[in-house]
Amino acid sequence: NVKAKFGAGDDLQIYHDGNHSYISDTGTGSLKIKSGAGFDLQTTTGENYLDAVENGAINLYYDNSRKLKTTSTGVDVTGTVTADGLVVDTMTLDAATLTATGDFTVDALGDIILDAENGNIYFKDGGVSILEISNDNSGDVHIESLVSNKDMYLRGNDGGSVINAVYFDMSDAGTAVFNNNVLVPTGNVGIGTATTLGVLTIK
Repeated sequence: NVKAKFGAGDDLQIYHDGNHSYISDTGTGSLKIKSGAGFDLQTTTGENYLDAVENGAINLYYDNSRKLKTTSTGVDVTGTVTADGLVVDTMTLDAATLTATGDFTVDALGDIILDAENGNIYFKDGGVSILEISNDNSGDVHIESLVSNKDMYLRGNDGGSVINAVYFDMSDAGTAVFNNNVLVPTGNVGIGTATTLGVLTIK
């Protein structure tokens, strides 16, 4: 309980109370520890808690294993980061997979943009590709069901009931089956080939 006191009002005190050792700054201003070369905070056996280098990195350790390092552009973390929230201006993922243990929500105040340099966007279920949206070299857009003989449905909500407005029977070369009327406001309904169309008149 003997204290070394510094300052006119005992601003800085260094002492041991029988249980713990203290460096206590109770005066005005900050407690500053200065070092021209580096600063190491270690256990009595020499294991690192923290070390810092002038004009260089600050390193934080767990059980003498470095987990966080400051760099000239930010921080470098070794291991897993667990956070209640995360705000990022720009994020680059080096890993090929982003995994969520539950539902994954993307909520944007503006638009949501998917930009695939190869021109292909895949939807998967359990690792199995079920749908592809692609852009070929000509600029045409393709929406393709990737599971053999599985139909494609366009569904909607009609007065609270889900209805299949139209589906394409992929086991029958893509036959289109409409749930209700087909309305063509102008023009003809053509039959035949893409270059030679006949005219189907329905009365």
